[in-house]
Amino acid sequence: MTHRAFASFLLMSSAALLVACSSGGSVTSPPVTTNPPPAQNPPNPPTVTQRTWFDEAYGSQADQRLDLFLPPTGNGPFRLIIWVHGGGWRNGNKTLAASAFQRRALSQGFALATVGYRLSGVAKWPAQIHDVKGAVRFLRANARRFALDSTRFGAWGLSAGAHLVSLLGTSGGIQVVEGTVGGNAGTSSRVQAVADWFGPTDFLQMDAGLVTAGCNPPGTVEQGLATSETSQLLGAAIGLVPNLVAQANPITYITPDDPPFLIHQGTADCTVPFTQSVIFDTALRGPAGIGSANVSLTLITGAGHGGTQFTNDTNVDRVIAFFNQVLR
Repeated sequence: MTHRAFASFLLMSSAALLVACSSGGSVTSPPVTTNPPPAQNPPNPPTVTQRTWFDEAYGSQADQRLDLFLPPTGNGPFRLIIWVHGGGWRNGNKTLAASAFQRRALSQGFALATVGYRLSGVAKWPAQIHDVKGAVRFLRANARRFALDSTRFGAWGLSAGAHLVSLLGTSGGIQVVEGTVGGNAGTSSRVQAVADWFGPTDFLQMDAGLVTAGCNPPGTVEQGLATSETSQLLGAAIGLVPNLVAQANPITYITPDDPPFLIHQGTADCTVPFTQSVIFDTALRGPAGIGSANVSLTLITGAGHGGTQFTNDTNVDRVIAFFNQVLR
């Protein structure tokens, strides 16, 4: 990325800042990519004759499927945004409606993959991150077939999906969360940019965060219960398995070679408290992280756990602008 290109993006981001501030949000500077791509693409991509794939198998299990969409024109190789759905790791699926906000990326020249993964009622942790990493390896190993640029993969998710894409960003090369789903062992599962919409980042801090956010009275235990989403994911009450919690926390693995992050969170979120994004942002900016220039945190005043304050065209275009800049 050139200084001139980054300066242009700063000007565009200043306009976005004025819009966000007028609605009560707070915005920091956009990230700058310093993370090198993992490999080079083969030259002369083939002419594209197919632009959609549904239920493409990246593994042998029923839930290990993805959908892939290419832009309406061009032969690529296309930059890719990988969408990972939320649902508390126990609900949700990869299907996108025809009018889904994620599809805005297609009109701006990105390919879009939506990844299904095993839910916690089917398999316990770390099956979910093993699946998502297996999907990334599959897409990269088949980049020529799908007309993708294997050096420019971004990941985007909300809630539980944001937790998984954040792990994609921070845990590159960590074998315990890499897994072997789908094979392609010699192919990298790293991504070059991450957009995190209100994802959990440190499970044991969630109950305290819900108190700080004014969602619960002091002393309330919610995520610590064996019936909570986080406990159901891990197969035990999170307070009883601190080592497994640490393995699942994106904040555990932060290193200076992680990709740039864009983080959006609502201050009135009583499912995943805004403090989860704040502590993650602080760690990413810290001495063990990627530095302030590569992290952008937006706290949307009054926003809850999702909704139109996130999915409106203006905010979605901010996310796509982030990917457009980092994956240049």
